[in-house]
Amino acid sequence: SQYSKELSYNTKRGLKAKIERGEWPTFAPPFYVNYGTEKTKKNIKPNPSNAEFYPKLVDHIIKYQLNITQIIKLLKKWNVRNKNGNYFASSTIHRALRNPVYYGLLKYSDYPETLGTWEPLISKSKWDKLQQVLNLKGKPYQSKWNHPFKKIMKCGKCGLSVTAYTKRKKSGKKYTYYGCTKRNGNCGNPPITESKLEEQLLTNISKIRISDKQLSYLKDELTNRLKQELNYANGTQNQLETEIKELNSKLDMLLDMRINEELSKEEYTTKKHKINTKIIELEASRSDSKFNLKDVRTQVENFFDEAFSIRKAFVVGDYMEKRKTVLRISEDLILNDKKIGWNFKKDWETMISVPSDPKSAKWGDQWDLNPQPSVPQTDALTN
Repeated sequence: SQYSKELSYNTKRGLKAKIERGEWPTFAPPFYVNYGTEKTKKNIKPNPSNAEFYPKLVDHIIKYQLNITQIIKLLKKWNVRNKNGNYFASSTIHRALRNPVYYGLLKYSDYPETLGTWEPLISKSKWDKLQQVLNLKGKPYQSKWNHPFKKIMKCGKCGLSVTAYTKRKKSGKKYTYYGCTKRNGNCGNPPITESKLEEQLLTNISKIRISDKQLSYLKDELTNRLKQELNYANGTQNQLETEIKELNSKLDMLLDMRINEELSKEEYTTKKHKINTKIIELEASRSDSKFNLKDVRTQVENFFDEAFSIRKAFVVGDYMEKRKTVLRISEDLILNDKKIGWNFKKDWETMISVPSDPKSAKWGDQWDLNPQPSVPQTDALTN
């Protein structure tokens, strides 16, 4: 009995010591692996076989508001497996998306939270955005019909979400409509057929136009501007390092005050949490400013390459690709009297109409390099 008590005490003391040092105290969470065999040198690090997929997955969830079923399908599509070589279970991924370990915060059992010493996979700001998406009540769910534009618009009459429903006639022909959920009663907003909805969406997507000449100029222009911003950010490195050192000194002072019983446990935990949060924000700012020019240019090229073919992606893509395209470039969509109130996201506003001369202040008179047959109008279909 005495041996069991001493073993329990020593185990808890060891866990507490590891947590105070910022080391992960047990088996590594998904996308991390344990390493080290010497005492005080055991910790976790990103799993070289799958760690790159976690930030990529988070970006997809934030952009496209995926639910857990779609997340698991996406991981299987990428062939992402756990350390045993199996696909991840939905419960495992759900916990991984809620665990702050991935932005560098150690929160284990009822021990006081502290700043981890491992490499985070995402920033605190991105983790916060992820939690906002996961907390949404109106996330799309699976059904036997593929409705790409379900719950990405709001009703213009009552403000509720726009849903979709498919009806099959006796002849076997299917009809899909999009309309208000009418949870607060019939608001009088008429539904629209999927074909006419796609026509309107494609018309708005087609406003994004770019040519080879403009693509080259805009890449160079944005790279030069981002280069200036990076030079400024690199100049703030010393200031960030100084602030982080000062905050770490404050943590040491708090610990001394707690040991001397100058602070209660609740006061110590609250103050420590505030300082740790600030350190995480500064660490994220420091890592953001470490991007080199090659990284910036790659991001800029990816953005414009996507704009270059976004219309084609909507026209020839499957139902999920259509949904991703709309969510990627638009926000706050409204459906009212069978018409869409369209709003481009900020990053895409400057892509609407592109100048014949890229250096000109006026924009327009250019078509995309992926021409598609024009969308038939309603009256053309009836003639």
